Amino acid sequence: MFRVFTICFVFLFASACRENSPQKAIQSGAGATITRIVSTAPNLTEIVFALGAGDKLVGVTRYCNYPEAARKLTRVGGYMDPSVEKMVALKPNLVLLTKRGASTTLESALARYRIPALSLPLDTMDDVRRSFTVVGKAIGELSAGVALTERFNAQIEKQKARIPKNATRPKTVVIIGHRPLIVAGKGAFIGDLLLLAGGENAAQSSLQPYPQWSAETLLREKPDVIIDAWMGGPDEIADTAPERWRTMEGIPAVLNQRVHRVSDERLLRPGPRLTEALATLVTLLYPGAKP
Repeated sequence: MFRVFTICFVFLFASACRENSPQKAIQSGAGATITRIVSTAPNLTEIVFALGAGDKLVGVTRYCNYPEAARKLTRVGGYMDPSVEKMVALKPNLVLLTKRGASTTLESALARYRIPALSLPLDTMDDVRRSFTVVGKAIGELSAGVALTERFNAQIEKQKARIPKNATRPKTVVIIGHRPLIVAGKGAFIGDLLLLAGGENAAQSSLQPYPQWSAETLLREKPDVIIDAWMGGPDEIADTAPERWRTMEGIPAVLNQRVHRVSDERLLRPGPRLTEALATLVTLLYPGAKP
């Protein structure tokens, strides 16, 4: 169930149009000290904990599994089926939302109860980086947000330094869905992460952040590396099996045994742990890179 949610969460980023403003807050209660927060997405929960404000969280989704302390908090439904009633019962003075899924409807419902909400876009790496200070400021932890941003940037630079100088960037595709075949393109945080890891994104020319590819497109692009990050249900397991790739021996990644199965929520969750996913990508793209 969690794996299905993870991939749906990424797909929802692709299915909605981006808004220009970095965040949107319902103003009722503005200026109040934030002591009771409800998070409506796992990455938002991780951000609050990373800011050192986990004690302010009173409600999270059923999918919030990190850090361990998040598992002990009251559940308020899922990303697509949030329970307004449960949120209201927790008496929050801030609800954190992403600009995707049911956020618009939920914002309207919360407004009727005069519950402030903060909605953030988290499509790109820049969005993720910016969210640390936006959330930090909103909950009275701005200095922690600045510090988290600095650590995040430092960790990115550390991983970039592992990439061998003058190395040829391997043409890489990151697969996040198999039925249909969905890959990470330009404008997606996963695509941004791939570029930071020293890869050439095979889908960089796409006009969509998560384009749908055919098997013919995959064969035509001839990636050097395939990162299969699909975290779906059992019906799709056969799509990730080694036997499936043997039918595509015209792809360099297949010929050179560089098809990597990466079942890791950190790669699909736009939050503080993206730098850990970056470390994994650098290792896969440059096997000889120093730790």
